[in-house]
Amino acid sequence: MAKLKLKQLIQRSELSQKQIAEKLGIKETTFSQYVVGNNEPSIDNLIQFADFFNVSLDFLCGRYEETESVYREENEQDILRILNKFKPLDQAKLIDRFETLAANYRQETLKKTKEEISEELTTTATQ
Repeated sequence: MAKLKLKQLIQRSELSQKQIAEKLGIKETTFSQYVVGNNEPSIDNLIQFADFFNVSLDFLCGRYEETESVYREENEQDILRILNKFKPLDQAKLIDRFETLAANYRQETLKKTKEEISEELTTTATQ
């Protein structure tokens, strides 16, 4: 079996190996053996790990490297961690602001895309 990306995911999680093993309901020594590659987890364990770390089985098993979607999920988790530090009313205000920023970003991107298409059509028409 390919080497699992557990070390990388543990570092990213900001939890200790022991804490993760406890949350997964696995003995720390067993989980440690999976991390170093001395034992192979069952498919049920692999699914449990992928769900816990919010990654695909392909990524967990090293079948592909990180992509934008993995970074996006990580950024979303970071945002949620930050939001959870605020009171509910402040969370609502921050979420409203995020939604406004996202809508503005989408409008700007759409405007740029329209301008690029228009420019391309003009260039093609003059050739």
